[in-house]
Amino acid sequence: SKIYRGVTLIDVQGGYSKQQKTLIKVIISSYEFTTLNQLVNRLDSKAFIIVTPVKHVYGNFKKRTIA
Repeated sequence: SKIYRGVTLIDVQGGYSKQQKTLIKVIISSYEFTTLNQLVNRLDSKAFIIVTPVKHVYGNFKKRTIA
C-alpha cells in the first residue's frame, strides 16, 4: 500500500538516546491512518505516531477530488 502525500523531513536528536533521527510530518485524512500506521510499523516497529486534529491547512498544495 502507498499513501500519495508530501512529507516534511526534519533532522532531530533523541532527548534520551542523543541519537540523530529524522522526524517525518505528514497530513493525512482519518481514512488513511490505518494504512499509514501499517506502513510505519513495517518500517520501524519502535516508531511512534502523534495524531493531532487539524483545523486548517494553508500553503502550496494541490486539492484533489475524492471519488
